[in-house]
Amino acid sequence: MSTHADEMIELWTSTVLFMAALTIAIGLIHAGSNDIRLLDERNSAQDRNVHPTLHSRGELVMSGARLAATLMNMQDEQADIVIQGKRIAAHTDSRMVDISFISLHAIYQKRIVRSEDGRIMEIHYDLGG
Repeated sequence: MSTHADEMIELWTSTVLFMAALTIAIGLIHAGSNDIRLLDERNSAQDRNVHPTLHSRGELVMSGARLAATLMNMQDEQADIVIQGKRIAAHTDSRMVDISFISLHAIYQKRIVRSEDGRIMEIHYDLGG
């Protein structure tokens, strides 16, 4: 009988320690996430071009062929698009866009220009990458 009692005490102790460790880990994750959010808010308040937006490299760099396909399939774009200095106004019908100046084999770097309130004003695509 004493071995069963020892095993139950060991099981109870292990469970309590596990729950304590889990609670501490969740608290640390929550505190870290709050710190990151506060840092993002402070950076955004100091500089309007700093935004806590995550981008993968694939979103910021694309081939000319993919850029041309994106332009041909755009619908009701909210921001002007500027490609190598040539502007395509927002809400332009994609069938009316001349994309002949886009080099299909080139790599284009995407840059977003925002207004004071953080709204996207223009999306620039320049050669490079």
